Amino acid sequence: MSTSRSDYNVNRQDEELQSLRAIFPDEIDSLDETQTQFRLTVNKRTSREVTIEFTLPTEYPDLAPPNYLMSAPWMSKECKFLLENKLNQLYLDNIGEPILFMWIEEIKDAIYNTEPDPSASTLVDKDSFFAEQSAFTSNEANFVNVEVPLIYHGPCITDRKSAFQGHCARVNSFQEVTIAKSALLSNRKIVNATHNIMAYRFHNEVTKSITQDCDDDGESAAGSRLLHLLAIMNLTNVVVFVSRWYGGIHLGADRFKHINNAARNSLSAGGFLASNNTSDNKVNKKKDKT
Repeated sequence: MSTSRSDYNVNRQDEELQSLRAIFPDEIDSLDETQTQFRLTVNKRTSREVTIEFTLPTEYPDLAPPNYLMSAPWMSKECKFLLENKLNQLYLDNIGEPILFMWIEEIKDAIYNTEPDPSASTLVDKDSFFAEQSAFTSNEANFVNVEVPLIYHGPCITDRKSAFQGHCARVNSFQEVTIAKSALLSNRKIVNATHNIMAYRFHNEVTKSITQDCDDDGESAAGSRLLHLLAIMNLTNVVVFVSRWYGGIHLGADRFKHINNAARNSLSAGGFLASNNTSDNKVNKKKDKT
């Protein structure tokens, strides 16, 4: 893309974001200094909270749509699929034009007109999140011949009596994500953590696209931050968890720093990071132990 076209897109992005902040002042937060990443949170602190992180590529709106990651554990997989199709169609119908306002209105309309999935819980229930993801969870026979993925654990990070520990595994399907989660939560210490935050991304062989989602497990916006971490590191075929044991002292924004660092440590232990290829950076690996 020529410099003039790139500058043209930047100007249009700036104008669009200024308008959106004026229209949705309490729902939009910037995520970086370049103003190309921002978070939309609808129905904050309710049972129907939805968090979406948008990233604007340099080609938007001229030649490419915005990228986005959505966290809505209460919404069924089918509803998410229908919503994504509507967003894609809106873009195709308006190629070359700013689309964010129309997308946000479509997202809000979907939220207010979608009944929660009865198999998904909006409470801190560590086992219900995957009920919406796959029929595998309703038929244990599907797990009979599936090997439990090797789970890697990072070191514990402690701060003001709170402790954080990351765990990760290589996965290629919802089934393997679910099995890894069940195996991890079979550990008494981990299942009793205050939060077990999770995010995953894998290449879906059926749709030929990346399938991804996350779960805050009661730590607001933490799951979407983990998913964003996986996305910016371009990691796929991985599920990452961060267990937090609350020590009674509020950590503020520092907790998110520790969650990200705990996730990185486990990803390094599992060999997912390039720096882990050298012998100096090898970390002892454990399976289902902490």
